[in-house]
Amino acid sequence: MANIAEGKSDDLTDNKRFMDQYSRQIGAYGLETMGRLITLDVLIVGMRGVGIECAKNLCLAGPRSVTVCDPNKVYMRDLGSNFFLSPEHVGQPRGECVTAKLNELNGMVTVKSIPKLTEDAVKNCSVLIFTDGSRDELLKWNAFCRANKVAFMAGDVLGCFG
Repeated sequence: MANIAEGKSDDLTDNKRFMDQYSRQIGAYGLETMGRLITLDVLIVGMRGVGIECAKNLCLAGPRSVTVCDPNKVYMRDLGSNFFLSPEHVGQPRGECVTAKLNELNGMVTVKSIPKLTEDAVKNCSVLIFTDGSRDELLKWNAFCRANKVAFMAGDVLGCFG
């Protein structure tokens, strides 16, 4: 784990910035788990309510990177469940609209948006989180993730139930 959290030492306890930033999480998770977390590259598909909540919580937790993918246009109705969107974003791609605000949450996490989900993008991540997609898409990407040793999670809100 070279250059952990922009430090010079592989030993997390020698990295003052890291220890200051994540002291509460280290107390809850332990140093070993935190060391694993900061090496994760997470890809989240869908930036509606569940997706943005996952992205926000992950950025605060501190993985190495969070990539969002949602080329769908922002509608006024999206403003009710995605608190990082504003009326000025209507008509623009959801994924692109949220990256600046997500970047503000934690300077130690790289946040970016991709316009389309590709096999290469998934192969380069540690975890794929799907929060928007058809059953066929979920089955396809789950099988792909299993074949490529990428963790796969899916979650969505369907009416009153999640």
